[in-house]
Amino acid sequence: MVHHINRRDFLKILGLMPFIFSKARGSLPKRKVLEETYPNVLMIVFDAFSTSNISLYGYPRKTTPHLEALADRATVYHNHYAAGNFTTSGTASLLTGTYPWTHRAIQINNKVHNDFQTKNIFHLMDDFFRITYSHNQLVNILQDQFMEDIDLYKPREDLTRGKNKWLSKLFANDQDTATVSWARISGHIDHGLQSSLFLAELISYINDKKNTLLEKVFPLGLPVSSVDTFLLEDAVDWMKHILTNPPNPFLGYFHLLPPHAPYHTRGEFHEIFLDKDIQTISKPKHPLAKVGREKHFQNMDPHRRAYDEFILYVDSEFNRLYRALEKNGALDNTYLILTSDHGEMFERGIMGHMTPCLHEPVVRVPLLIFEPGQKHRKDVYSKTNAVDLLPTILHWTGKKIPPWAEGFVLPPYGSPPDGRSLYALEAKTNKSLLPLNAGSAMIIKGGYKLTKYSGYRHLPQSDPLVELYDIDQDPEEMHEMSTSHPQVTRRLLEELETQIRAADEPYR
Repeated sequence: MVHHINRRDFLKILGLMPFIFSKARGSLPKRKVLEETYPNVLMIVFDAFSTSNISLYGYPRKTTPHLEALADRATVYHNHYAAGNFTTSGTASLLTGTYPWTHRAIQINNKVHNDFQTKNIFHLMDDFFRITYSHNQLVNILQDQFMEDIDLYKPREDLTRGKNKWLSKLFANDQDTATVSWARISGHIDHGLQSSLFLAELISYINDKKNTLLEKVFPLGLPVSSVDTFLLEDAVDWMKHILTNPPNPFLGYFHLLPPHAPYHTRGEFHEIFLDKDIQTISKPKHPLAKVGREKHFQNMDPHRRAYDEFILYVDSEFNRLYRALEKNGALDNTYLILTSDHGEMFERGIMGHMTPCLHEPVVRVPLLIFEPGQKHRKDVYSKTNAVDLLPTILHWTGKKIPPWAEGFVLPPYGSPPDGRSLYALEAKTNKSLLPLNAGSAMIIKGGYKLTKYSGYRHLPQSDPLVELYDIDQDPEEMHEMSTSHPQVTRRLLEELETQIRAADEPYR
């Protein structure tokens, strides 16, 4: 049977074409007709951004001069924690408002549990225009899982500088042949089949000029995402464009890679801290520091300095974005959130964040919220967690907070329960759909922080290893107290293990 499409149905389908095209290409469709009584929400996540290295939070190097100035019109959270210590688990908690033992995106390249296909911020904001972009491929895996609830998805490759991306667009069905042909024409393959007398030389000349110019601007090379290079400036320019008169109300989630390693900062910031040494506290090597790499990590000062200089790049580009959005009016009715998925570490024999450890530098992250029309700074010192952002966004936009959300509305917009507990989890070696037998679990309650390490072959004779710190009195975590404070240790450990047993119940 042949079904004929009438004129009205044809026009409806035709009207959807700009939107369908935009979802693939990352450009705005025709304006959606939505209620505009709600505020917009714009979340900017800078990857691996540690409070420990941010001058706004007291770090001695002036790493965030622009952020310090902008903070005069923001709410600044001084004790905000990620729910994980690497991208997959930390980002999934941001997007679902649940801890890693609940959403189960605990391994690299994981997706969240199937139950969370519709338990995420994009699905809950279904009457908003939802825009996403990330340099980070691990974030893209999660965004792909939520694609049905995203209106405008900008492909990662569109804002990276991979080689000859135009080939895959022009020759989608013949990419292999097109790539080989172009390589021969441009002189990248020499089999005696060169088919251009001058093009290879011209391309080589242009590339040499381009590389020379880029080396001056980025002396360590361009920032790298997966195998592709990128410029943070390109992402900021696209965001400026896409957020100029977008469909309202909108929810934007932009997850940008800097200051994640490798720390390839812009030339104006390169070696700016070379003669500005800082005093660092010597801390004991952690039992779970990577075995065999102590020599390499003996002097972390150059790496810490490079990271600090990369933060200057982040600070500069965020300021440029903020000023542009302020000028074009995009912030007039927008809550702007700046935060991170996890931190970075340069101590205890550990560099970076791919570690089992959950010390402050790798889990304590910045959080600034710029309210529409806010003119004065507010400071919040109570302890908060990444899982609090989802219920806070729902609160701003007049939506019901679902019972499965594990966070609370952030102060000053809400009042989380006194004495509540915060958690974080690292369990990359544990299968996501099995009980949590190997990993690091953290609980913060009051001024105490307890971490339980279990199932690691490099642990000392006692397994699990339990560490207790009074982070209010000892923020550098120098004085381990599990033996001297057995009652506190027992109470917190029991609460933490109860949470894990409850989360593991469906997987036993």
